[in-house]
This record gives sequence, structure tokens and C-alpha cells, in this order.
Amino acid sequence: MRELDKRDVIDIVGILDKYPIEGTFFRSDLEYFGIRSDFHRFMGVHDSHGELVCLILHYYNSVSILGTISLVTTDICSLTSYLSDNSISWVSGPEGSLVPLLDMARVHGDKLYDSLFLMTTDRKAFKPYGFRWKVEFCEDSQLRKAYDFVSAIPEFSAFPPFERFADECRVGIRKVFCVYRGKSIVGSSSIIGDNGLSGMIAAVSTRPEFRGKGIGKAVLSKATLYLLEQGKLPCLTQNHSESNSLYSKLGYHTIGKWQICEVDRLVRGLVQTGNIDNS
Repeated sequence: MRELDKRDVIDIVGILDKYPIEGTFFRSDLEYFGIRSDFHRFMGVHDSHGELVCLILHYYNSVSILGTISLVTTDICSLTSYLSDNSISWVSGPEGSLVPLLDMARVHGDKLYDSLFLMTTDRKAFKPYGFRWKVEFCEDSQLRKAYDFVSAIPEFSAFPPFERFADECRVGIRKVFCVYRGKSIVGSSSIIGDNGLSGMIAAVSTRPEFRGKGIGKAVLSKATLYLLEQGKLPCLTQNHSESNSLYSKLGYHTIGKWQICEVDRLVRGLVQTGNIDNS
């Protein structure tokens, strides 16, 4: 495993082309911030022929992995050592990449990771919701208000700091759509990881007293339509079964799963089972 640089861009894009939805965040960080910045870096694992077979995006105290089953299992030692040595708290990746890692650690079934359904739609399948509510693009002057609205919702408590949120909006990697009632926001949705090919829709939320009035459908439909009009692939993750009807009514369908695991417990499990050296 080694840190990647500009010489590896073609190989990085090759992996991202294989995972157009799963690689949304990888591609957007690469396009907007390059190979390395103050908050992220790209790492890679190469096979015996020198081919890049696993792409790792390390940012803040978490990491995301893209690769094949064979790659994660064959490089289990260097991968887990890297995670442990860098004080990373969480690791995430497509089910096909992450599950073998968890299986080797013998931690499956211990609620160490959540399954998020990866969903997408296209122009033919998309069924736009009739806009009874006016959905507006969030301007720079309203970013603090939008941030306070979404970050106050318990499901989104892991929101980034406001400064990072605002920077992402200003460079275009994040876009926020809102429904206002007077001067107050009553519903919103965001596009995160916006890049040349796709965008991830997230943080679809409505104030409790306004739920059941079609606001969630309106903000989700607006974000989806925005991406489709840009010629991009809309995608999202969700783990609430009650949300399935909302997404399916707009034409979304499930294509796979994304999973998250707490690394310190994962690495400890590997040490206990003898899969990595405890020295």
C-alpha cells in the first residue's frame, strides 16, 4: 500500500469508472480538491503486476474503500495495520469489499456495521413529484440557517463542521435545496459528492409538524431533477424501510449496499483472532 500521486490519476479513474455510484465521493474529492489536501489523501493497493486494485480515500478520522473481494482479503494485514496506525474511527465501503474484511475479523452479526441501500434512478424511470411547494436553491446568505436546520435533526448528527459545509457549498461539491415557510426552513435536501458523472442526494428532511404534506417528495424530486438535467446519475443511500415507498414512487431502485464499521473494534477483533500481528 502506498500514497497515490498525480502519476496514478488514470488508474484511479479506471477504478471509479467500475463503481460510478459507489465512487461518487471519491470522484468529487478528486475533481475538486485533487489527490491530496489538508483533509484527505488517496491511498492504493497494487497487485503483483503493479495494477491498482484497491482505492482508499482517507479523510479526517475515517476511510472509504473501493475494490474487489480478492483484493481486500489478500491484503488484510497491511490494510488493517494502516487503519490502526492512523487512528481511524470508521471504515466504509461497498458490501462486496467490506464484508470479507469483517468476516475475517469474525465480527459479523455484532451490530458493528450498518447496511445502507444504494439506490439510483434515470430519466426514463424518474417520476417527478408535482411541485405544490416552492423549492429554492440555498444561497450563500442562507447557508447558516440551512446548516442549523439539518444538523439539529438526530439522524444527521454526524454532520461536518459548518466551515466545511459552507466551503463545500461554495466550491459546488454540495448543493442545498430548501422549502421556506415565512423566514423559516421547513424542509430541505442536499446533493453531496457532486461530480462530472453523478451526485449523491442526502439529508432529505422535513420539520416534524410539516410531515405528510409532500415536502419530502418535493425537495427530493427537485434534487433528482437537477442532477438529471445536468446529465448526471442521481444516487442515494438509506436504511429506513419506511422511506422505500417515497423513493420508489419517484422511480428509485436498489442496486447494492454500502456498509460502515467501527474500526477500533474491528482491528481489536482481528488481533484477537490472530489475523494481524499484535506486536
